Amino acid sequence: MALAINTNGSVTLDESTGLQSGVGPAPAGEDNNDHDVDPSQLPAALFSQPAPSSGVLGAAASAADFITVTSDSPVSSLGFVKSDGSALPVYLSGATGVATGLSALDGGAISLFADGPHNVLGVDAAGDIAFILYMEPNASLTSARLWMAQFEPLSHPVPTNPDDAIGLLNLGVAAGTTLNFNFNALPSGQNLFGTVGTTDAGLVVIGRDPVLKADGTFTNA
Repeated sequence: MALAINTNGSVTLDESTGLQSGVGPAPAGEDNNDHDVDPSQLPAALFSQPAPSSGVLGAAASAADFITVTSDSPVSSLGFVKSDGSALPVYLSGATGVATGLSALDGGAISLFADGPHNVLGVDAAGDIAFILYMEPNASLTSARLWMAQFEPLSHPVPTNPDDAIGLLNLGVAAGTTLNFNFNALPSGQNLFGTVGTTDAGLVVIGRDPVLKADGTFTNA
């Protein structure tokens, strides 16, 4: 079973005044190669939590195919994970967040938390939401747009450089596929125990007294 996830290019939110989106003339003294959007364009699904009272300081959006998934089976899930593939800690669960390497000017180090599969919150040491990332997948989960909203100024190593770029650490994307099995190949008489395997996925499923469903999947009785 082949499954591959790719990102196409990068997404940059410029914290300087004005929108830098690659459209129209660049603001004075600035480049114009970023992905800013007007905050009014942010989808409602980004706000999985009430928006901080500070309001949106800046927003950005990628192309619709920033994240792409290719698979020889239907994709059944797509979402954010840690960079090692394990689950992100859930927001307000009491778990420790994942370090990003970023800090808010007022609030300290920022950590990542999941708020559903498609929303990631960057939360500072004071417990305030500094930014939100939202993955907007298509219906088949084979591509997704990334939205960014910033609520607090971030600390930069070179504050005098308006294009001093910083990036967060320890965030990844994971996808899953559905694998169906049936017992058509079992010899006659093996009605109490069956073993089905796929060499491509390195997966063996064993079931006692399998209960077959119409789609060929099974549960254990």
